[in-house]
Amino acid sequence: MISWQSDVNGSWSDGTKWVGGIYPQAAGDTAELGTVALSSKVVNLDLNISIDSLVITGAEKWTVDSLNGSALTFSGASGTALNLENATISVPVTINGGDIKFSVTNPATTAVMNDSLLLNTNTVFDIADQAAQLPDMTVSGVISGTGGVIKSNNGTLYFSGLNTYSGGTTFLGGTILILADSDLGNSAGPLTFNGGTLFVAASISSLRQTTLNGPGTIETYTNTTYTFNGNILGNGSLIKTGTGTLILGGTNSYLGGTTVSDGILQGTTDSMQGDIVNSASVIFDQAGPGSYGGNMSGNGTLTKNGLGTVILSGSNSYTGGTTINSGVLQGTTASLQGDIVNSASVVFDQTGNGTYAGILSGTGSLTKSNTGTVILSGANTYTGGTTVSGGTLQGTTSSLPGDISNGTSVIFDQTASGTYTGVLSGVGSLSKKGSGEVTFTGNSAGFTGATTIEEGSFIVNGTMSSSPFTVNIATLLGGTGSVGTTVNNGTVSPGNSIGTINIVGDYTQNADGSLLVEIDDMGHSDLLIATGTANLDGSVVVTPLSGLYMDGMMYTILQANSVNGAFAQLIESHPADFYLTYFAQSVVLNIGKEQFAILPVSSSSLKGNAKAIGNYLFTCDPNYSPALIPIIDNLLHQKPDEFRQTLLQFGPQDFGALEKTQMQTATIISHSMNQAKDWNACDTQDSTLWLEPLGYYYKDNEKGGLTPYNAKSFGFTTGYKKRLWDHFLLSGGIGYSHTCLNWYENRGDATVQSLYFSPGIAYQSRDAYAGLILQGSRSFYSADRKIHSKVITACYIPCIDETAHNHHKSWDILAGFQGGYRFKTSDHFLTNFYIVPSFHLDYLNIFEEGYRETGAGPINLSVKNKHSAFLRSEFLVRFMKELNIGPFRSFPNIYVGYLKNFALSRGHFSSHFYKQSLCGNHFTVKGSHQNTSQLILGTELESVCFHNISLKIGYEANIGDHYNIQKGHLKGEWNF
Repeated sequence: MISWQSDVNGSWSDGTKWVGGIYPQAAGDTAELGTVALSSKVVNLDLNISIDSLVITGAEKWTVDSLNGSALTFSGASGTALNLENATISVPVTINGGDIKFSVTNPATTAVMNDSLLLNTNTVFDIADQAAQLPDMTVSGVISGTGGVIKSNNGTLYFSGLNTYSGGTTFLGGTILILADSDLGNSAGPLTFNGGTLFVAASISSLRQTTLNGPGTIETYTNTTYTFNGNILGNGSLIKTGTGTLILGGTNSYLGGTTVSDGILQGTTDSMQGDIVNSASVIFDQAGPGSYGGNMSGNGTLTKNGLGTVILSGSNSYTGGTTINSGVLQGTTASLQGDIVNSASVVFDQTGNGTYAGILSGTGSLTKSNTGTVILSGANTYTGGTTVSGGTLQGTTSSLPGDISNGTSVIFDQTASGTYTGVLSGVGSLSKKGSGEVTFTGNSAGFTGATTIEEGSFIVNGTMSSSPFTVNIATLLGGTGSVGTTVNNGTVSPGNSIGTINIVGDYTQNADGSLLVEIDDMGHSDLLIATGTANLDGSVVVTPLSGLYMDGMMYTILQANSVNGAFAQLIESHPADFYLTYFAQSVVLNIGKEQFAILPVSSSSLKGNAKAIGNYLFTCDPNYSPALIPIIDNLLHQKPDEFRQTLLQFGPQDFGALEKTQMQTATIISHSMNQAKDWNACDTQDSTLWLEPLGYYYKDNEKGGLTPYNAKSFGFTTGYKKRLWDHFLLSGGIGYSHTCLNWYENRGDATVQSLYFSPGIAYQSRDAYAGLILQGSRSFYSADRKIHSKVITACYIPCIDETAHNHHKSWDILAGFQGGYRFKTSDHFLTNFYIVPSFHLDYLNIFEEGYRETGAGPINLSVKNKHSAFLRSEFLVRFMKELNIGPFRSFPNIYVGYLKNFALSRGHFSSHFYKQSLCGNHFTVKGSHQNTSQLILGTELESVCFHNISLKIGYEANIGDHYNIQKGHLKGEWNF
């Protein structure tokens, strides 16, 4: 080895620069440019030199330049001819033997050869990966010669010259980066992969033959396309990386399969071979037919372009979905995976059975061919129509959209209800399976195949007049459309509710068959019309809809060109004495019962008051009066919820609000009359006259089928108290109240006026009070009960709009007790402060007279006399402060308490419709008699003493149990 020893630039032929004084120049010589350099150095090659090898090492950059075109030739038999680290070779180089190597000691170093390179032998480029930047080595001069390039190690080699070497390129490891196909030498030079990567950084084309002896990777740069039209063969695998596109256009035969890690791999069934692991995108783009038999897996997508047909015959498991932009994609339920966006044509062609669970969308068509069964279970939206040319296509109204040309067999199999709006044509068979209901609405008159209802229900609201129907046992045919000749072993139900079904041909009902007929009280009924002969057996099942039916009503339920035989059985859902009359071309249903009603709900579903009223009106099929008939008719035509609500309006149960309101008024009046003589002021006189105006607002949010309401009441009490001896008082008072009550939902209103007389006796000391009162009153009621319902527009039945008036009276007797004690707190705690607990107990009896309503015609009620009893307890704690301002003493206070109302009677109303003969002598409903509890909050300003007159003003609220009361009062007393 001859080493450069100078630390300055110089010429190759200057012996003084080399160790030993002789420059390398002969065969067997190895030249070294190495670590003596303290900075970048240039060695000028000033004559042609032929040696075995050149080694350039060290961190500093070396440049070998050519003077006068001098060239460097390496003629070693083997080993490394050119070993580079941080170097630029700017001289023509000829390789007759040996390899080119790039080694890394400093991550920032690269090697460059920017003059011509003549390869007279296959040359290994052993390029290490310096990791800091790409490429590791650049050859920008033209590479020529008969030799080939062998790329090893894991670094990146960049060719950028217009290369012509003809020995081909072999990949063993690392990467060769190119921008043009000529970078890889002569266009006939083959590529051989046993590892390594070809990195294509520009959009180019190539026709090179490629052999895969092991894995071969082609990486395409972003937004570039590498069109590779050469043939690929060998036992190895092809790996596609990079975000660009690789197009394979050759007739390939490699056996190791394909991996698409990134970007797009595009080709044909000839160019893409073996199994494909697809993690990105695969495109089949071809003009002619072809078959791909490999298995495609991964999470990537499959796209079909071009006008040709691609047949997928493998067992695929890719999950990225499929797009068909043009041509035909054909496969099976095993090869066509995921959702398919179909803008052209997809064909399921298989001899076995299978299920496709993806979603088919787009404007393209679907074809089912061959003998197998394909089940579509997805919610498909494709609009190009369906052709069944072989085997069976099975689905639901969600999976089989659009028009269907049925040449063999179509099955609708579903448990849910659905509607098919397309047009069915062809000569194949149609079957309905599953417990669900399928409705056809389109014009399928061109369908001539047989239809069999094997399970569930089939509703024809369109036209299927050329298709013969078979209705199996435990199935149903219905609708308002047209069907062909029909054999009924199950149930035929004309219409959707009441309607007509048309049979173009004969109608044959066997012994197991039944004809389900709905009728209404307006004379309408289901109707079966057959253009041929009606051959009758089996049963007729009659279902009357809600309404009021009369004797003599007739319904034509079947018409035909001729009627043969008779129904074996007539099944009635209501005991209405139906019977059938047979004519030559029709069958008529007759009613033989005088009058009967069918409710819109089952009587067992009615509860509480609604059940009581319903039983009174309907359980015995009464003979309704002419005035009552239109009201009953309206009621029976209500929807179920409206029927229940309207039914409740026929009862007096809401009048329980009058008794609850009267209880509130009577106790307020009694508390006004039964309270202590004002012990806070002017307590030296023996006699007292008082006057107390009072009022309250009452809102009750009733539940349990009772109507909410509010009430406003005002009134007054006045009276006299006399101290008899020591602490005993005798009192007498009178009072008056006027209450206005309004039911919500426009259900009516009422007024109650009451006169009260209340004698009482009490004990009162300085701090204690206990009083008894017996209060009698006479109450006068005036009430309007409004009954109203909607107009039944479909049947032209007028609404119910009636107002029932009543006037009646009651005697009310109340016994009341009040007791309380005033505790004065210690002045150390609070001066002149009192705590006053008190207790009220009231027992009220209300004796209402019976009464009859007027103004509502046949639904006026006659209500029996009624007794109601209530017990009310109330406990209060009052917090009172005495204030002395000159001659005035005032006692502001606040209080809190609890009250409990006990309903001692059941609150039942017994009544009947006046002058109407219905089911029973009366019916009984329950009003609002319930135990309730409430919180009491209040405030008062008491007893200002001036000229023997004391005043009191106060406000109180009772809250809880779905109602609230707000009270106000002003009381004046004259003590003398």
